[in-house]
Amino acid sequence: MSEKKLALLRILFMVVIVAAVALVGMALVPADSLATLTGKPPAPPEEVRLVNIMHRMDARIERLYHSGYKEEWGEARDNLAELGEIASLLYGQDVYWDQSNISAVMESLMPQQIDNLGATIDRRDREAFLETYRTMVAVCNSCHRATRQLVVIQEPPAPRD
Repeated sequence: MSEKKLALLRILFMVVIVAAVALVGMALVPADSLATLTGKPPAPPEEVRLVNIMHRMDARIERLYHSGYKEEWGEARDNLAELGEIASLLYGQDVYWDQSNISAVMESLMPQQIDNLGATIDRRDREAFLETYRTMVAVCNSCHRATRQLVVIQEPPAPRD
């Protein structure tokens, strides 16, 4: 191996070591110390949990759209089941955001949306699926507006064939 390649490998190795040490160091620093360093208090655990769950739902909603659009009904059914499981993580948990009980709202709205989408998947009707999907997105966005969320779910672009 040439001297140049060896030198580059040594530099790369040192960068990896420094990054690993930094990550370990950050992991060992208590959250309240990080808050002091950043000037921001740590987010309450329920807010972090809510954001993580909503992020997972968003990814699954997009997969659901694409599978329904492509009329891949088995995959759409699997995505819908996963979406329902993710949403149910909030049911009965009393998770709040800006004084709104998101758990209660999700439990009152999502099961019906899941059932409606399931019925259109069973019918294997793409147009009905898309209409029901858009209704679910409108329901989700109405909750986001009511709880002053900046996130607005949008219909993904149609998949390329």
